[in-house]
Amino acid sequence: MTKLVSIVLLVALTPIILILITMGWFVYKKPFFFQERITQNERKFLLYKFRSIPNLKDKPDFYGKIIRSLNLDEILQLVNILKGDMNFIGPRPLLPEYLPHYSEKHKQRHRVKSGITGWAQVNGRNSLGWKENFDLDIYYVNNKSRRLDFSILYKTVLSFFKQKTNQHQIRSKFKGYE
Repeated sequence: MTKLVSIVLLVALTPIILILITMGWFVYKKPFFFQERITQNERKFLLYKFRSIPNLKDKPDFYGKIIRSLNLDEILQLVNILKGDMNFIGPRPLLPEYLPHYSEKHKQRHRVKSGITGWAQVNGRNSLGWKENFDLDIYYVNNKSRRLDFSILYKTVLSFFKQKTNQHQIRSKFKGYE
């Protein structure tokens, strides 16, 4: 079912994907970003995203801020779902170099597949510290259920539309570009 939903979304989002590819070629010469990440059972995989910065040492420019604020850079992770590397819901996949720093407790986050959104994302995301994020990931792993998944999906959609309708919030992200 998850793969079918990702196929339907990829087809439905094809016009946006083509625009992002075209804009990415125009702005960065390379529209895609690939990075090794960790998923279930500490297995490495290649995460797909649209490029939103020229290189890892830079900060997002105007175009990058737009696609990040609308989460458009994440669309290609539907391909990761299709390939079986990720789910829609689960702990966000992190870089392999963080593995040696995990406590045994926090390694539990890899008992499930990584996700595009998760319990930590709907409960604070970037405003949380590492420990809080990991604790929320462990809560998800230990309490995984359809009910919790639907709650996360509902909160993700709600926060997406709430963020997108708040024009003041969007404008403040682009101060200096007006």
